[in-house]
Amino acid sequence: MSVGLEYQILAGPSYIAVFTVFLVAVGIAADRLGRRNLIMAVGFTVLSLSCLLTGFAGKYWHLVVARMGTAAGKID
Repeated sequence: MSVGLEYQILAGPSYIAVFTVFLVAVGIAADRLGRRNLIMAVGFTVLSLSCLLTGFAGKYWHLVVARMGTAAGKID
């Protein structure tokens, strides 16, 4: 089964690149600020807003941007 290029972009680089960069930045901020609850609240807000915007995406690039926001808000 062949998966289209649009899906591959959506599932691959648009998510992984943002997730990697943002997670490193959050780790540095958590080490310096030591405010885990604040960072978790910001991540939760970004993730929730991005999931909401995913449902309202009308064009492909809207979906890509919302997916990037989902990656930015996912803090493990």
